[in-house]
Amino acid sequence: NNHIFRVFQDQKDKCGYDYRALSLLTAADRLQHSSQVIVPALNSGNVVISDRYFYSCLANLQARGYENDQWIYDIAKKLPLPDVSFFLDINVDEAIKRVRSRPNEKDRYIDIEMQHKLRDNYLKIAEEIGGVIINTDSTIDKSFEEIKNKINKLFFSRR
Repeated sequence: NNHIFRVFQDQKDKCGYDYRALSLLTAADRLQHSSQVIVPALNSGNVVISDRYFYSCLANLQARGYENDQWIYDIAKKLPLPDVSFFLDINVDEAIKRVRSRPNEKDRYIDIEMQHKLRDNYLKIAEEIGGVIINTDSTIDKSFEEIKNKINKLFFSRR
């Protein structure tokens, strides 16, 4: 599913794809992963750290104008809510500069207008759910340190 979605993202002409169908594939993958990996790990008392949770599906659908598609919210209700969600934020121009600095992605198609919409939607979701926004325009180490400090506060406040 990730490969199919990546192909979609990298195409300038997306007329051959129904974005909602791709979103359903992604949502199904997240639901499967949750039931097979996340929930059993949580039930065993483990801490689960996940890269790109269901909020990615929501942000992408909303950015493409599907704010009223209720089915995505119905699927989201089947997933456990995280104790904390981190949203790594950077301005779009810097993000594109970083992508273009990678030799294998220097010529990759990027829909700049869509990137602005996605960023706006991620920030809106973060605000709605009480997510932690981490500005990543500095070094990786500084961003990691900020996340680590927030996680330590979360765990130590529960003891």
